[in-house]
Amino acid sequence: MKREHTNIVRFIIEDCIPPIIRDLPLFNAFLSKVSGMDLKKCRNLRKNIPSLTPETLAAFYKDYPRIQADTDNSQRCIREVIAHITGNSLCDVGCGTGHLLNLVSQEHPLDTLAGVDFSRHSEWAALSHIQFFRHDILNLPFQDGQFDTVVCTHTLEHVLDIAAAVRELRRICAKKLIIVVPRERESIWSVNAHFHYFPYEHSFLKHMLPLPAKWAIKRIQRDYVYVEEK
Repeated sequence: MKREHTNIVRFIIEDCIPPIIRDLPLFNAFLSKVSGMDLKKCRNLRKNIPSLTPETLAAFYKDYPRIQADTDNSQRCIREVIAHITGNSLCDVGCGTGHLLNLVSQEHPLDTLAGVDFSRHSEWAALSHIQFFRHDILNLPFQDGQFDTVVCTHTLEHVLDIAAAVRELRRICAKKLIIVVPRERESIWSVNAHFHYFPYEHSFLKHMLPLPAKWAIKRIQRDYVYVEEK
C-alpha cells in the first residue's frame, strides 16, 4: 500500500475509534486477520523493551512484512525533503531500499549520495550510483560534518535510544538536517513496530532539545517534517 492509503486507515483507527475499543484484544485480533500481520509480535516487542538486544530487533524487522510499497514517505513528504536539500553531499540514515535516495539522484546532481540501514536490502544492487552501508544508527561510520545534508525519515520511532540517535545525526551533518516522523497516537496494539509516538509537535520536539537557532517543523497529512540548519 502507498503511504497515502495507509494514512486513511490510520486516521480511522487512531482518531475515529476510541482507545477503549482500539485496545481490546478482540478488535486487534480482527485487525491481525484483516491485515495479515500478527499484531501480537508488535505488542510483545514493546512489552519486552527492557530485555531487547540489537540481534532481537534485527531478527524482528527481517521477518516482519513491509506495509508500504516502496517507501514509508508520502509523495508530499518526498517533495518537501527534496526541496530542502543543501550542498553536494547527502546521507539518508535509515534508508531502507534506497527509494528516496534514487529519487534525489534524479533531481539533484550531488557529488556524494550515501545510505545507511541496519539491514541489507536486495534493491541496493541496482543502485550502483549510491553508496550503501549496513550499520547501526547509534554509531555511524562517518566523520563529523561529513555530509552537507542528512536525512532521516520514518526511523527515529523505531530506535530505543532516540537521544543518542539524534546526536549522531547532528554529528555527521554539516549544513542541514531533515527528519520525518509519523504523527501517530500510541497503542500497545499498534500495527507499526514503533517505540516512540508523536501525536503532537511537542511530542517530537522534546527529543530535539536543545533546539538550534534555525529550525522549523511542518505537519504534512499524518507526518511531521522537521528541518534544522547549522
